[in-house]
Amino acid sequence: MRIAAPLIFALAGLLALSGCGTPAASTYRYTAAVTTGIGHQIVVDGKEEAVLFSETSDPMARWSLCHLKSEVLHAAGNKITVTGSIEKHVPKAARKPPVHLSNGQTAEFADPAAHLLFRITDWKLKAPFHEYHLDSDTDITQPFPLKVRHTLRRDDFSSSQDFDPGQPGFDPARHVQ
Repeated sequence: MRIAAPLIFALAGLLALSGCGTPAASTYRYTAAVTTGIGHQIVVDGKEEAVLFSETSDPMARWSLCHLKSEVLHAAGNKITVTGSIEKHVPKAARKPPVHLSNGQTAEFADPAAHLLFRITDWKLKAPFHEYHLDSDTDITQPFPLKVRHTLRRDDFSSSQDFDPGQPGFDPARHVQ
């Protein structure tokens, strides 16, 4: 019995290191939806599926894609791909009951949409791509002018407490294909 327990732990460690039990990574076309719901979508078997990036995602891949500015993100169309694995399907949940706040008001929650929990490990933007070119003279009643681009720059990303495009380890060029 003394040998069995260490042997089991050693085998479990080898299986974990080999990736057994971890879904294989695949590449999917990515779209960003303009919505009040889940804004990330991937195309799975020809169908757009809403995704939330899991906490096990590569932080640089996750946050850099989430902080790509809309001038590039929405103009790039279907030129973005994400690599990763679908961890699970989360069905549409029942509406949560309203919460009564201490100030006497009531907070309502939207119906949680069905979505995929996705572990993103990388993403790529195929060049050349477009960027919306907006300035103070842009007539918003007309189609936005597009500018053709071949590279990503640090200023194509917004910063937050989760992501700083100026950090030394971030190279925007690695996301251009």
